[in-house]
Amino acid sequence: MFDLGLASEKWPIRTPPQDDELLSSWLARLAMNHGLKLHTLGTLIWGNRSGWNRDIDKSVDSEALHELARKSGVSFEQAYQTSLISYEGVIYETHNRYGPNPWIMPIGIFHRKRTKFGLQYCPHCLAGDTVAYYRRRWRLAFITICDRHRILLQDRCPACGSPVNFHRTELGNFRMRMAESLTKCYVCGFDLRTPSKSEANCLVNSDEVSFSAKLVSSLKSGWIQLNADTIVYALLFFAGLRQVVSVLTMRNRSVEALRNDLRRSYHLQCLKVSPSKNGSSFPDMDITSRRTLLEYVRCLLADWPDRFIVHSQENRIWRSTWLKHLEEQRGNKTRAAPYWFWKVVDEYLSRHYYSPTDVEVSAAIQYLRKGGQLVNANQVAKLLGQESIGRRIRQQGTL
Repeated sequence: MFDLGLASEKWPIRTPPQDDELLSSWLARLAMNHGLKLHTLGTLIWGNRSGWNRDIDKSVDSEALHELARKSGVSFEQAYQTSLISYEGVIYETHNRYGPNPWIMPIGIFHRKRTKFGLQYCPHCLAGDTVAYYRRRWRLAFITICDRHRILLQDRCPACGSPVNFHRTELGNFRMRMAESLTKCYVCGFDLRTPSKSEANCLVNSDEVSFSAKLVSSLKSGWIQLNADTIVYALLFFAGLRQVVSVLTMRNRSVEALRNDLRRSYHLQCLKVSPSKNGSSFPDMDITSRRTLLEYVRCLLADWPDRFIVHSQENRIWRSTWLKHLEEQRGNKTRAAPYWFWKVVDEYLSRHYYSPTDVEVSAAIQYLRKGGQLVNANQVAKLLGQESIGRRIRQQGTL
């Protein structure tokens, strides 16, 4: 039995969230510090509503956060910043509590179990914490490395391959009064703080670290510097980044040529894409594939916009491809491309065909006749640098 006084008063043990702590991690620590099961703590906050049969980090509402903040003795802003809702307006425009959100990896809730690998972790961060906790950014698809320890993040138990389910340690186990650890695999008991035997193969290079650190920094500052002259809001940058990721995973001859070009030019790993024509869903990709794809993105966006323009032109990736789905009407809304991205694509990758005037066509015909050359539509087109203007010439009746 728990103290019923906890249901209305502030909880006796102050347990504020750690820096960038994820809501579910904070809730688990609150329960442990008060000697409660997670289900019991949930009852104190939500009443009879269960919070663990859905993605609580994504679906928690303001009312529950206010109640949690009041009882735990922290500000609403502190509680709010533990939820994934706080990424609204930073990496995407509108948060969807019950459906997919751009960049948020799904965890696949099934009977309070997480069946997908949507929560990553760094074993060294967990081992170095005074109190081990899970970071909010470890739920983001574009975060694949720990820039502090310079290694690839883990997204499953190295011993048995199970997804991270730290909340399952005591859930359903009536012999346990409360959880004892957030770092033990609920299936095999392996301590996730233990470095993987294959960690030597997971080291990352300095460029990866810098790029990842830049993305992490933008989550806090709300802006990102593209080059020496261009600074954009994080929301607009991630909108463009999402489009680049989407195009790079398309099954398209020109895009495939671009991928091969990037791979050869920057010595990248081969990128496997979905057999679907529209490419893979980035948050659903495994961590190795996401890391590889981000390397392609990093190399393409470096020295913005010069490298992007050169590789696009060489591989014939034009405006229509880079802006695919961004300028379509959907209901009463238009998905607009962010200006920093649209401006470069529209200015350098638009194929505007020049059409000669009637005067120029007539002058070209006279030039060929005076030179004693063969005069026909094809010759006129070649002289003017146009591939097919025969119909116009015949309509004019000049030949």
